[in-house]
Amino acid sequence: MHASEAELVVEVTSRSNANHDRIKKVHGYARAGVPLYLLLDPWHSGRPTAKLYGAPEDGTYRVLASVEYGEKLTLPEPFNLDIGTGDFPPAEPGSAQQRRHHHKHRHRQERRQQDRLTGQWLAHPVATGVREDVLSGRKR
Repeated sequence: MHASEAELVVEVTSRSNANHDRIKKVHGYARAGVPLYLLLDPWHSGRPTAKLYGAPEDGTYRVLASVEYGEKLTLPEPFNLDIGTGDFPPAEPGSAQQRRHHHKHRHRQERRQQDRLTGQWLAHPVATGVREDVLSGRKR
Protein backbone atom coordinates (compact mmCIF):
# COMPACT_ATOMS: atom_id res chain seq x y z
CA MET A 1 0.00 0.00 0.00
CA HIS A 2 1.31 3.43 -0.88
CA ALA A 3 1.04 6.16 1.76
CA SER A 4 -1.35 8.14 -0.43
CA GLU A 5 -3.90 5.28 -0.16
CA ALA A 6 -4.06 5.48 3.65
CA GLU A 7 -6.83 7.41 5.40
CA LEU A 8 -4.94 7.55 8.68
CA VAL A 9 -1.36 6.88 9.76
CA VAL A 10 -0.59 6.38 13.45
CA GLU A 11 2.95 6.64 14.81
CA VAL A 12 4.28 6.15 18.33
CA THR A 13 7.49 8.01 18.97
CA SER A 14 10.41 6.35 20.63
CA ARG A 15 13.08 8.19 22.53
CA SER A 16 15.60 7.72 19.73
CA ASN A 17 13.40 8.98 16.85
CA ALA A 18 10.90 11.38 18.42
CA ASN A 19 12.13 14.46 16.54
CA HIS A 20 12.12 12.54 13.25
CA ASP A 21 8.46 11.58 13.80
CA ARG A 22 7.51 15.09 14.94
CA ILE A 23 9.09 16.88 11.97
CA LYS A 24 10.14 14.79 8.96
CA LYS A 25 7.36 12.21 9.02
CA VAL A 26 4.70 14.88 9.54
CA HIS A 27 5.87 16.65 6.37
CA GLY A 28 6.36 13.38 4.48
CA TYR A 29 2.83 12.15 5.10
CA ALA A 30 1.41 15.60 4.34
CA ARG A 31 3.30 15.65 1.01
CA ALA A 32 1.92 12.16 0.25
CA GLY A 33 -1.61 13.46 0.86
CA VAL A 34 -2.48 11.23 3.83
CA PRO A 35 -5.63 12.90 5.21
CA LEU A 36 -4.90 12.22 8.91
CA TYR A 37 -1.71 11.62 10.88
CA LEU A 38 -1.95 10.72 14.58
CA LEU A 39 1.27 11.08 16.54
CA LEU A 40 1.32 9.39 19.94
CA ASP A 41 4.20 11.02 21.76
CA PRO A 42 5.05 9.65 25.21
CA TRP A 43 8.33 11.63 25.02
CA HIS A 44 6.69 15.05 24.60
CA SER A 45 8.21 17.48 27.07
CA GLY A 46 6.06 17.87 30.12
CA ARG A 47 3.33 15.30 29.52
CA PRO A 48 2.74 12.55 26.96
CA THR A 49 0.48 13.80 24.16
CA ALA A 50 -1.57 12.59 21.24
CA LYS A 51 -1.55 15.05 18.36
CA LEU A 52 -3.84 14.73 15.35
CA TYR A 53 -2.78 16.39 12.11
CA GLY A 54 -5.03 16.84 9.08
CA ALA A 55 -5.99 18.95 6.05
CA PRO A 56 -2.69 18.44 4.21
CA GLU A 57 -1.82 21.28 1.84
CA ASP A 58 1.50 21.94 0.11
CA GLY A 59 3.30 19.40 2.30
CA THR A 60 1.99 20.87 5.54
CA TYR A 61 -0.66 19.73 7.99
CA ARG A 62 -2.86 21.71 10.33
CA VAL A 63 -3.00 20.53 13.93
CA LEU A 64 -6.59 19.36 14.38
CA ALA A 65 -6.26 18.31 18.02
CA SER A 66 -3.63 17.95 20.69
CA VAL A 67 -4.47 16.23 23.98
CA GLU A 68 -2.52 14.93 26.93
CA TYR A 69 -2.76 11.22 27.63
CA GLY A 70 -5.88 10.68 29.69
CA GLU A 71 -8.05 13.06 27.66
CA LYS A 72 -10.48 12.20 24.86
CA LEU A 73 -9.36 12.55 21.23
CA THR A 74 -11.93 12.62 18.43
CA LEU A 75 -11.10 11.34 14.96
CA PRO A 76 -13.15 13.13 12.29
CA GLU A 77 -14.83 11.60 9.20
CA PRO A 78 -14.58 8.97 7.86
CA PHE A 79 -13.94 7.54 11.34
CA ASN A 80 -16.16 9.64 13.68
CA LEU A 81 -14.52 7.97 16.64
CA ASP A 82 -13.78 9.12 20.19
CA ILE A 83 -10.56 7.63 21.56
CA GLY A 84 -9.82 7.53 25.27
CA THR A 85 -6.07 8.06 25.60
CA GLY A 86 -5.84 7.05 29.25
CA ASP A 87 -4.58 3.56 28.45
CA PHE A 88 -1.88 4.66 26.03
CA PRO A 89 1.52 3.46 27.22
CA PRO A 90 3.77 6.02 28.91
CA ALA A 91 7.40 6.48 27.96
CA GLU A 92 9.60 3.61 29.06
CA PRO A 93 12.76 4.44 30.97
CA GLY A 94 15.70 4.97 28.62
CA SER A 95 18.73 2.89 29.59
CA ALA A 96 18.78 -0.84 30.27
CA GLN A 97 19.68 -0.05 33.87
CA GLN A 98 16.66 2.27 34.18
CA ARG A 99 14.42 -0.40 32.65
CA ARG A 100 15.70 -3.03 35.13
CA HIS A 101 15.15 -0.62 38.02
CA HIS A 102 11.67 0.26 36.72
CA HIS A 103 10.77 -3.43 36.33
CA LYS A 104 12.13 -4.33 39.78
CA HIS A 105 10.25 -1.43 41.39
CA ARG A 106 7.01 -2.34 39.59
CA HIS A 107 7.40 -5.99 40.64
CA ARG A 108 7.89 -4.93 44.28
CA GLN A 109 4.76 -2.76 44.12
CA GLU A 110 2.73 -5.60 42.60
CA ARG A 111 4.00 -8.04 45.26
CA ARG A 112 3.06 -5.61 48.08
CA GLN A 113 -0.42 -5.21 46.58
CA GLN A 114 -0.78 -8.97 46.25
CA ASP A 115 0.35 -9.46 49.87
CA ARG A 116 -2.19 -6.87 51.07
CA LEU A 117 -4.99 -8.57 49.15
CA THR A 118 -3.93 -12.02 50.34
CA GLY A 119 -3.80 -10.76 53.92
CA GLN A 120 -7.27 -9.29 53.59
CA TRP A 121 -8.62 -12.53 52.13
CA LEU A 122 -6.99 -14.70 54.80
CA ALA A 123 -8.47 -12.50 57.54
CA HIS A 124 -11.98 -12.88 56.08
CA PRO A 125 -14.19 -15.27 58.18
CA VAL A 126 -14.95 -17.58 55.24
CA ALA A 127 -11.29 -17.72 54.24
CA THR A 128 -10.29 -18.40 57.85
CA GLY A 129 -12.52 -21.48 57.88
CA VAL A 130 -11.17 -22.64 54.51
CA ARG A 131 -7.59 -22.07 55.68
CA GLU A 132 -8.20 -24.08 58.86
CA ASP A 133 -9.74 -26.88 56.80
CA VAL A 134 -6.79 -26.92 54.42
CA LEU A 135 -4.25 -26.89 57.23
CA SER A 136 -6.02 -29.64 59.18
CA GLY A 137 -6.82 -31.75 56.12
CA ARG A 138 -10.56 -31.60 56.82
CA LYS A 139 -13.08 -31.59 53.98
CA ARG A 140 -16.27 -29.59 54.08
